[in-house]
Amino acid sequence: MLDHVEANAPSDLSVHLVMENCAAPMTRPYRDWLAKRPRWHVHCTPTGTSWIMQTGIEAKDSGAIR
Repeated sequence: MLDHVEANAPSDLSVHLVMENCAAPMTRPYRDWLAKRPRWHVHCTPTGTSWIMQTGIEAKDSGAIR
C-alpha cells in the first residue's frame, strides 16, 4: 500500500501516515523504507486512543476546523 501511495501522490506534497500503534508495524524494513522518503511523516496515536479524535484535535488547533 505504501508503494502505491508513493507512486501516485504528487511528488511536491508531503505524505502523513497516521498509525494506531507504532510499536507493531515499525519493523526494520518499514523504518528503512521511510528513511529513504523524507516527505513521509509518521504520526502515532497513543495506545487506546482513537486516531480520528487526535486528527480532529490537530485540525482544530491548526485552524482548519472552526
